Amino acid sequence: MELRYQTQSFFVMLVCLFFLAGCGSYQVEESEETHASGPYGVDVTLSNAQLFTSLYPLHLYFFDSRGAVSWEEEVLAQQEWPALSIQKGEYVFSVISGFSSGDYLPPMALNSKQFLTFSEGNHAKTPLVIGKNVIKLQNDVKVSVSLSYAVAALYLSFGGVPDEAISVEARISPVSSGITLEGTLSNDGQFASVPCEKIKGVWKAGPIYVFPSKGLQTHLSLNIRTTSEETVYGCFFNYPLEAGKPYRFVSTGDGEISLEGNSQIAGWTPEVSEEFPFENMTEEGAWEEPDTPDGEEGSGESGDEDNGQDTDGDPDVIVSEVLPESETIWGPFFVWKVEPLSSNEVMATLVSPRQWLLKKAEAVSVCEAYEEDGISGWRTFTTEEAKEFRDQYDDTIIELSDMLSKNGLDRFNKYDCRYLCNDFNSTFCFYNTQIVKSGETVDYALRLVKKIRVEKSK
Repeated sequence: MELRYQTQSFFVMLVCLFFLAGCGSYQVEESEETHASGPYGVDVTLSNAQLFTSLYPLHLYFFDSRGAVSWEEEVLAQQEWPALSIQKGEYVFSVISGFSSGDYLPPMALNSKQFLTFSEGNHAKTPLVIGKNVIKLQNDVKVSVSLSYAVAALYLSFGGVPDEAISVEARISPVSSGITLEGTLSNDGQFASVPCEKIKGVWKAGPIYVFPSKGLQTHLSLNIRTTSEETVYGCFFNYPLEAGKPYRFVSTGDGEISLEGNSQIAGWTPEVSEEFPFENMTEEGAWEEPDTPDGEEGSGESGDEDNGQDTDGDPDVIVSEVLPESETIWGPFFVWKVEPLSSNEVMATLVSPRQWLLKKAEAVSVCEAYEEDGISGWRTFTTEEAKEFRDQYDDTIIELSDMLSKNGLDRFNKYDCRYLCNDFNSTFCFYNTQIVKSGETVDYALRLVKKIRVEKSK
C-alpha cells in the first residue's frame, strides 16, 4: 500500500510539472502578441545628403494618419542620428533642414497640415530643404528619404536705375506664403518683397529664397524711391518659378552689368538667367497684383471700399442687467469694443465665439444661418474693422487667443490663416498687413462680428 501511494504521488507531481510548463508557454505567446503591435525599429537613411552642404540641424517628425505628431526630434549633427522606435501604424515621416535659421515661423500646432511661414517679406536668407516618406509600420523597417529644395533661389542685380534713387525694393510674384510640415505649398499667390542694397552703383539682393506658387508667369516689379517721388517699374517672364532652381534677374544700363557667379550651383538644377535693359521695364505707377491661378487670391491692396456691406445700420436691442465692457467676455461672446450712448446704454461690437475654416461660398452660407444666444444677422469684419482689429492685436493675438480658449471660445490663428472680411470679398491676417482679394477655391478662416445696442435693465 505504501508503494502504491508513493507511485500515485509521483504521477501527481508529474502532472503539476506539465501544468506549470503549460503556463510558461502561454506567457511566451502573450509576449509575442504584445511585440506584434510594436514598437518597431525604424532605420532611416538620407539618400542624397551629400548634395546639401549645410544640412544640420535637422527637424524630424512622425505624423499619424490624423496628422498629429507622434514623435519629433531635432538632430544637431550626423553623429547624433537617433534610434527610432515607433508603434504599429501608418505614418508620414518628414525631414526638414533650415527650420532653425529664424527665417521661418513654426505653425501654431504641430500637425502635418499646418503651415510654416516666413518671418518677413515672404522670403528667407536660408533655403528650406525637405524630404518625406509614407511608412506602413508592421515590423522593423529601413527607410530611405530623398531630400529636395522646397524653395527657388533669386539673385537680383539692377543697373540703369536713376542716380537719384535712395531706395529700391523688388517684388516677385506669385509666390507661396507657406508650406506644410509634410511639404505641401499654400499656393496662395502672394508676393515676395525684397529690399535691395546699392553696391558700386548697382542695386543688389540675394540669394534670397521663396516658395513657388502656381501660375503661368512671373512678375518682377521695382519700387524706386527718390527724395521727391516713388515710381514703380515692372515686367513679366513667361514661366513660373520652380523649387530647386536658381533665377538671376539682371537689368543693364550705363556701364553694362555682366552676369555674376557660376551657371551651375551645387545641388540645384541649371539656373535661369534673364538679362534685360532697364529701359525695357514698363512704368506701372502702382504695385500690380500677381498673375495668380483662377480662383486663387491675389496680393495687391484691395477692398478699401466695403462694397455696400451692411454694417448693422439698425442694430438689435438687448436688455441686460450688466452692460458689456470692451475686451471682455460677456455671456458667450468676446466684446471687442464698446461705444457709450448714455449712462444706461452702449453700442457693443461682439465677436462670434466660433471660428470656421471654409471656402468662400460655404462661408456665406454659414454666416447667413449662424445664430448664437438668440442673436442672428452676423457679418464679416468690414475692411476698416479688419485693419483696426489686426493693428490692435498684431502683437498680442496669442495672448488674446489664450484668454478666449480659457473661456471656451475658439482661438484666432496668427500664422496660417487669412480671415474673410469686406462682405467675403477680401481677406486679412495677423502675419502681414495686406488686405487682399479673396478667391473661390481657397480655405479661409471665418470669424463673424455683430453690433448690438445694449440697454441696462431698470
